[in-house]
Amino acid sequence: MPYTETMSVPVDARNTLIRHRDMLKEKYGVNVYFPRSEVRGAYQGMVVKGGTSGVFKAKQEVNRLLATWKEEYEGYKSRKASR
Repeated sequence: MPYTETMSVPVDARNTLIRHRDMLKEKYGVNVYFPRSEVRGAYQGMVVKGGTSGVFKAKQEVNRLLATWKEEYEGYKSRKASR
């Protein structure tokens, strides 16, 4: 029986997560998708669906990806501001 969990992620990080969606599916056996009805301002709901342990491990990996994305995004914003 599939387990489903929803995470709230920044809209700006969506493309990064989409680029890693196939890796998450292959490595953890989960499906990741972004329902259009889950957009709320600067954040969007991301649904992770799969086995219980796969969802837990995929969420940990997503949090690592978001931390990396945040560092890169802050660097981009500071470079853009200094131009």
